[in-house]
Amino acid sequence: MKKIIAAIAFMFLFASIAQAGKPQPSAQGKWAFAFTGGTTITTGAVNIVQDAHGNLNSPFFAGYVGGTWYQNYEAFSDSTCSSSGWAPVQPTGSNVNGSFNFRLQVDTGIFYDLKGSVSDNGTTMTGSFTSNCSSDHGTFTGSLYAPVNKTYTGIVNGSNDDGTVTQYNATLVLTEDAQFNVTGSVLLNTPSGTATCYGTIQLSGPATGDFIELGGTNSNVQMIGLLVIADKADFSSVSVQTLEISSAACGNDPAEGTLSSEKSKKRSSPRR
Repeated sequence: MKKIIAAIAFMFLFASIAQAGKPQPSAQGKWAFAFTGGTTITTGAVNIVQDAHGNLNSPFFAGYVGGTWYQNYEAFSDSTCSSSGWAPVQPTGSNVNGSFNFRLQVDTGIFYDLKGSVSDNGTTMTGSFTSNCSSDHGTFTGSLYAPVNKTYTGIVNGSNDDGTVTQYNATLVLTEDAQFNVTGSVLLNTPSGTATCYGTIQLSGPATGDFIELGGTNSNVQMIGLLVIADKADFSSVSVQTLEISSAACGNDPAEGTLSSEKSKKRSSPRR
């Protein structure tokens, strides 16, 4: 009997050592959150940086997006307690021993506390949340979105000044760095491949969660505002929405389209 008890104790000890040595999944990256069961929030897009000790935060962004200067932490939500949607106070937390804890600040003094865990492969999260925004509470799921380093082609529909619609054959090239900054270009040709007045427009802007906001210029285009939304977590399929061109030479042309085989739900840029 003593030998059996000793063997069982040894097995538990071995299992504990194996678990302690198991690599913990990281929370580093771009996350899109879905909140359920509450009344004040349904979606969020948050960039998370994790250090070697499991400490978490959202980095600060300062720069031009579509010709306008912005300063905010890289965390966005549709919380009814947020005036702009963007976090004015840095979200922070920890991801240690399989326990994910994160405070999403949506306005000064207003926050959502997320508690849960990251999946073993590091691509999803699940847990619960509480908030001092109307004492809200519920559950959340998170999906990790990959860095975008791809070329897309497809048709976008332009809305001309006279009310007519012009189709463009678009080629969108995007590259993302380790700080979630995206650069690239968009080329707008006719469906038959003929060049247009807009030419190739160089782009830059931040990626946050499942979307990218871009702006750019060339000799004919004064400003472009371009919202790119991922249809898939690996960014292999995207939708282009609220593409806005201001051009005295070529004419103004807001457009939208899907550079993929799937359509995502239409939405406007968080900064507009």
